[in-house]
Amino acid sequence: RRWYDAKRGRLNNLALRGPYDKRGAILESVRAYSPGELRTIFDRAGLKIVSEHGDLAGAPFDARRSPRCVLVAVKG
Repeated sequence: RRWYDAKRGRLNNLALRGPYDKRGAILESVRAYSPGELRTIFDRAGLKIVSEHGDLAGAPFDARRSPRCVLVAVKG
């Protein structure tokens, strides 16, 4: 089961792991950052964004349609 917790900005996944007779539930939780938050974090770290993509294959970023925001940056 997967869900997005908008209040906490987290992507969650509840999964069953292990052999059938010894299964345990594991909750995975990952912080989701908006493109704007990522830009601020990069800027504060002294990184200059040189390109941005909408997926790991390098497609153009579209805030409404892209499954990811991939930023490429250099120091300075």
